[in-house]
Amino acid sequence: MNDFREEYRQAVRELPKLHMKSECVQDEIHHRKIQQKRRNRNVAKGCTAAAVLLLFGAGTVAAKGYMNAVIEVRDSGYTVTGGENLETTLAARSGNEEAGISESREYEDFQDFLEHSSVINKIPDISFLEPEVEGACVSVIDDSMMTSVMVIAEGKYFSLMQNDYRGVESYSSATGYTGRTENESSYINAQGLSYTLFDTVDDDGQVEATHAVIAVEGRELSMSFHGFEAETIEKILADLDLTVYFAK
Repeated sequence: MNDFREEYRQAVRELPKLHMKSECVQDEIHHRKIQQKRRNRNVAKGCTAAAVLLLFGAGTVAAKGYMNAVIEVRDSGYTVTGGENLETTLAARSGNEEAGISESREYEDFQDFLEHSSVINKIPDISFLEPEVEGACVSVIDDSMMTSVMVIAEGKYFSLMQNDYRGVESYSSATGYTGRTENESSYINAQGLSYTLFDTVDDDGQVEATHAVIAVEGRELSMSFHGFEAETIEKILADLDLTVYFAK
């Protein structure tokens, strides 16, 4: 488990850095674009998870049934605990595990991410976000168990984190944020699946981000929204198709 955490930290450190070529005719335009992206990243500071801790039980199971998981909102984040009763085995994921980190990359725009990222087939389709995040850059970290997608546009921040617990008998995960949690509620999407919703707020009580968490078919999916209208967040949750989790 310590090796996993160290590999993940290393992947974060090795994310490609933006750079400019001196021979580029439009150096000044590129420079301003990079400055804007750095400012946009500051928006994400209050939204991003401060820590993710994963604890796993020994062994695997291969019994038929539905995943049992409990989501609990805490003072500055949430926990998910549960176990699996799905007919899956670690062998189904051995290829990815042997490969380790399968993608660690930053994309210059959202369309580039949609067209070229290897994680597209592993997560729910988020292509409908494109009109909301025009001019966004996208950072991706993906390994056999955790997939993270961070989308940063002007004044907006969206993150999706997916943990894959298939093949794990029991587990507990804890995710922490920089603000304190408030306004916990539930939201049922068009497929009849229930999200746990909550806000994180700063010391002045101002909302930093809205978070949505769901555990379904061996995965934990969490999303964070900053700069999105409440109606837009609700529509995204209503329309987000989670069929990918039931297809395999």
